[in-house]
Amino acid sequence: MVLVLIVVVSFALTMFIEKAEVEIKSEGYYVKRAELRKEAWSMMEVAVAVLADVKAVDNALYAPVQGWNNPLEYAQVEPREGLEVSFEFIDESGKVNINTLERDSLILLFDELGFDLEISSKLSDVLLDWIDEDDQTRIEGAESREYSTLELDAHPANQPLKSLDELRYLFGFQELFFEENGLPLPVFTQLEEAVTTFEVNSLNVNAASSLALRAIADLDEYDKQRSTSFRRGSMASLARRTTTISRRLRMCRRCWWTFRRVLRLGIRYRCLRLEFL
Repeated sequence: MVLVLIVVVSFALTMFIEKAEVEIKSEGYYVKRAELRKEAWSMMEVAVAVLADVKAVDNALYAPVQGWNNPLEYAQVEPREGLEVSFEFIDESGKVNINTLERDSLILLFDELGFDLEISSKLSDVLLDWIDEDDQTRIEGAESREYSTLELDAHPANQPLKSLDELRYLFGFQELFFEENGLPLPVFTQLEEAVTTFEVNSLNVNAASSLALRAIADLDEYDKQRSTSFRRGSMASLARRTTTISRRLRMCRRCWWTFRRVLRLGIRYRCLRLEFL
C-alpha cells in the first residue's frame, strides 16, 4: 500500500513539475517579448531622432550619404549586448502612386513586369474598376457583379488602394502576383519597388528604380543607362563633399512612432522598418 502511494505521489509530482516548467517558459517568453518590444521602440526613437536631426542640419533628406542610413553610428548608440539591430529605409518619393496612373501607364507598367499585352490590358481594367467610384465595368474589368458571379469573397472597394497587399483580392491578380500560400512572388516585389499607394507630388529620380523610370517615363534603354550613370555620379560627388557632423542627438518623445510608419519629412515619404536579428 505504501509503495502504491509513493508511486502515485511521484507521478503527481512529476506532472506538476512538467506543468510548472511549461508555465515558467511561457511566462519567460512573454517577458522576453515585452523586453524586445521596449528595445525596438528605443531603436525606433533613435532612428526618428537621427532623421529629424539631419533634416534640421541640411533642411532636407535627399541621400543616405547624409548619415541617416546608419542611425546607430550617427548617434553613437550601441544596442545592448546580445542584440543585433538593422534598419531599412524605403524612399516612397522614388515610386509612382499606382492610384493615379491612367490605363495606358498601367499597361506599360505591367508590360515592363513581363506580362503580355492581353494580360496587361486585363490587369489594368480590373485595377481601375477596383479604384473608381462607379459600377460600370470596363471592357476587360470586373465590378461587383462579376465578383459575385465568380463567388469571390471580396468586392471592389471603389476607392484608391490603401496598400499593395490589397492587390491579392483583385480578380486575376492572386495567381499572377502571389503563391498559393499567400506569399508574394518575385514579380510582386518588382512592382513594390516601382509603385506606392502613398501620395507623391513628383517622382524623385534620385531614388526611383529602373522599372519606375522605364514604365512611367517610358525611357528607352539608352536613356535609362544615362539616368542611372548620372545618379551614381551625383551620389559619388555628393559623398566626397559631405562631411561628418557629430551633434548631440535631440531625442523627441512622441506617440506617433510605430514599427512601420510612413514619416512625412518635407515632401519626402519614407518608410522605416526595424528588424532584430
